[in-house]
Amino acid sequence: MRTNFSDAQETKERKYRAFLALPPPEGLLEMFKKFQKGKEKPPLRWSAPEKIHLTLFFWPSLNRNEFNNLWEYLMPKLKDNNLLKKYKSDIRGFHFFPKAQVIFLREISEEIFNLYENIKGNIKDIPKEFDFNKSESFTPHWTLARKFRYSHLIKYKKYFQSLDTFSFSEKTPSPVLYLSVDSIYESKPFIKG
Repeated sequence: MRTNFSDAQETKERKYRAFLALPPPEGLLEMFKKFQKGKEKPPLRWSAPEKIHLTLFFWPSLNRNEFNNLWEYLMPKLKDNNLLKKYKSDIRGFHFFPKAQVIFLREISEEIFNLYENIKGNIKDIPKEFDFNKSESFTPHWTLARKFRYSHLIKYKKYFQSLDTFSFSEKTPSPVLYLSVDSIYESKPFIKG
């Protein structure tokens, strides 16, 4: 699987998905991989480990120029508000977005929810096309899989009961802007390292 756009054909009209997100804390992916081992999992479209991140904000349709403009806009705002730092993640179990058919690890960290509210509330002059306030029901989340149905909860009850006991707590790296199209991911950090 490619994780950058060097091989992808670029066009001015091509649309990408963008995420303002936190990369996974050290050890999370390894711990979740061990958790999954040997379990009968539901037949979902599971996220590849290199695609797992904590989504804070999501833009479903940007072209490359808009993505670069978004990064240029966010960089000084995040820096000026002292938001480019590590945050304590506290994962407890799972939850889902039924309409989007997504299951995710449930984040309960007060630090991360404060970050989310801080960005949403303090970056007031964001251009209309990048508006943070488009969805009132959005919550920061660690997407695990797509194509989820309520029937999976019944058919794979043992798996979901076990998943609801999964927990992990550790500091995340600083926020990153991700770009995605056709199973290709690219990250554009706001700070080095």
